[in-house]
Amino acid sequence: MAHIIDLKRPVGETDMKNMKWLILGLAVMTLLALYLNRERLFTKAGDEEAEKYFGDADFVYTETDRKAEYFASARYNREKKRTEATEALNDIIQSALATAENKSLAYEEIRQYAFSETCENAIESLIAAKGFGECIAFVGRDSASVVVSEDRLTQAQAAQITDIVVSQTGYSASDVTVIEYKAGDEAPAEANDGVQNE
Repeated sequence: MAHIIDLKRPVGETDMKNMKWLILGLAVMTLLALYLNRERLFTKAGDEEAEKYFGDADFVYTETDRKAEYFASARYNREKKRTEATEALNDIIQSALATAENKSLAYEEIRQYAFSETCENAIESLIAAKGFGECIAFVGRDSASVVVSEDRLTQAQAAQITDIVVSQTGYSASDVTVIEYKAGDEAPAEANDGVQNE
């Protein structure tokens, strides 16, 4: 039921208490906003200190930001595609119209996704443990790709990464691709997303 305000009614003690609390709340929020923005509000426009920090990361989109964005986006897209594919496969499994063979193939595909995800997580963790920068692994049915944020990998470093992938997947070294991500590049063509397109 809606509360009807009677403007002709005199203001009561309860209304005054509510008004006091409202005013107090607004005052606290205003003081909090002033406190949180004190540097911006109380810095002179010509202040050398303010100009000194204009190029900080708050204002400049750096190569590090681009790399972080690429890896976050790649992980999100990998998981999104895999989730969508798994949902479609589960629909096949749940369908009364699907044949036993189709259900079996769907189960096998889901097992492959689980294997790929487990391998990708282990590969990424082990590569990070070896001191490399950010990386993302894509494990497919018969090959794997790893994108690393290192600027220049030596052959020894690439071999180290390849050994990690081989140990986790059981694939041969010739089935592993190691890719150096350079800011400004699009997603490397060799890096599949771990979802088999048939």
